[in-house]
Amino acid sequence: MQRSGNTYFFRSKREVVLMFSHQPSQVKPSLIVVVILLISSPICRQATASGAEDQVCDVNADYSLGVENYGEAIRLHREILRKNPGNALARYHLGFAEGMIGNRATEIDEYRRAEVLGLRIWDLFLNLGLAEVERGDLYAATDSLQMAVLLGEEHPEAHFNLALAEERRGMLVVPNRRRGPHCG
Repeated sequence: MQRSGNTYFFRSKREVVLMFSHQPSQVKPSLIVVVILLISSPICRQATASGAEDQVCDVNADYSLGVENYGEAIRLHREILRKNPGNALARYHLGFAEGMIGNRATEIDEYRRAEVLGLRIWDLFLNLGLAEVERGDLYAATDSLQMAVLLGEEHPEAHFNLALAEERRGMLVVPNRRRGPHCG
């Protein structure tokens, strides 16, 4: 682990646990911080345009996002992006926070910026697709959700939401067939 200002650089999730469990001189963070850092690896890493995922985002910004303090998360992620506009993961997190407070257009714009910067994680495309469904753009939503399925085929929610979008587009309509001589 290395530290630079408020940014920590970890090589593994194990280092995160060790950092938070072996620092008796500092106040240990709450259990929720450790759970957030361990369970949601997209929130823990910064993905660059090259696809490398070797840095964590700003701990405070990600903590605010994890505890659903969206106003603070937006402020902190904007500050990160002012310093480093090419931070794709911060764009994704900003979009997520904006969506949680109902700013759908900004949410979608930030997701697309993260994609253009090279972020390729299944949940980016899942959230983009869901936002596009809410906006009523079922064709774009289908494309985004197909990418979510391709990148995260082991995640049933990607398949489920793709099927819902396709059904809303009329792609899954079952033709009315006669089952026998008595069906009309």
